Amino acid sequence: MDTLPELPLDISFDALYVTDAGTAASCLGVPGMGIISMTKMAGNASMIAGLDTHIPVVADANTGFGSPISVARTVKTNIDGNVAALPIEDQAFMKRSEHLRNKEQAREAVKALSPIP
Repeated sequence: MDTLPELPLDISFDALYVTDAGTAASCLGVPGMGIISMTKMAGNASMIAGLDTHIPVVADANTGFGSPISVARTVKTNIDGNVAALPIEDQAFMKRSEHLRNKEQAREAVKALSPIP
């Protein structure tokens, strides 16, 4: 193994899943908060897919990155990059970050259960 991206290849996973949070962290050094562009996401997924063409890569497409035309471009770009599958969320663009909303709900629940001082 020469580089960190090759680690999953050495372990012999059946498939790899490329997330927007992972791409944001590895490419930009920031948390995944919806700032990754389609181009950056597809480029990272394509790079990973090119490391070993025998391991399928699934790349998170979020909401498709915009309008129906943008969704079509997202799909074509990822197909051209040898991405095997592309989950697209059933939310309108700009998506709500469900995991963050739930954290806020959890904070409110903790406050509600805390004894009054």
